[in-house]
Amino acid sequence: MAFKGGNILQRSILKGEAKKLLTEHFFFFFLVFLPILLLEIVSYLSDPQESLPNMSNWFWIGLAADIISGFLLDGVMLFAIDLFRAKAAFDSPFAKAFTIFSKAEYVIADFLISLLSGFFIFCWMLLLIVPGLIKSLSYSQAFFIYRDQLDKGERISYLQAITASRKLMDGHKAEYFVMSLSFIGWIFLFSIPLGIANVQNAPLLLKIICGLIAVVATVWFIAYYHLSFANFYKTLAAENSGETND
Repeated sequence: MAFKGGNILQRSILKGEAKKLLTEHFFFFFLVFLPILLLEIVSYLSDPQESLPNMSNWFWIGLAADIISGFLLDGVMLFAIDLFRAKAAFDSPFAKAFTIFSKAEYVIADFLISLLSGFFIFCWMLLLIVPGLIKSLSYSQAFFIYRDQLDKGERISYLQAITASRKLMDGHKAEYFVMSLSFIGWIFLFSIPLGIANVQNAPLLLKIICGLIAVVATVWFIAYYHLSFANFYKTLAAENSGETND
């Protein structure tokens, strides 16, 4: 499957393949993404408020939850990429949730590549916001490229991974950006049950039902979003290497 610039059909195919995979194995993906959702809930509940005691403690709890969930998401992306390459199996979902910690090199690389990318993006944003946003798209695949090279036994530097990402995304940044925007409608849709669950005067049973729906819907959306972008990278990397995607 060739990935050609700006073709909405191709974007639909990438998302369609992700949705099909998610639909066929939803319970598995629910367990994979559940730890991430729980960490996000902890982060949300730890948001400092004036009425809460020991606000500094709440801040650090929320920050730790955010950092760990970020690591977990990047690790799950590695697993998802391998799924689309038919190099991973649907087993041990909780272990898959902690893929990032299967190798110390993954954690170190994820942290340092994010740090370097963030620094470069910040420098670009000192000039103008738009160049910074463009660079954030350019560098978005760096960690996945680094992991691929590491697993091949062809270790590269973090700066080389960032440069390789910039080259890989050349001509594809708009596709990535538009694909991100295509999920906005889902966000609004899944926010409805969450909003009902937070209505103060709503019946308790309705709030419980909507809360459960919101949890399932949130996991479904997070999985759908990240599976789609795992498929994006797998397709783009295969095209770049001259492989054929069926």
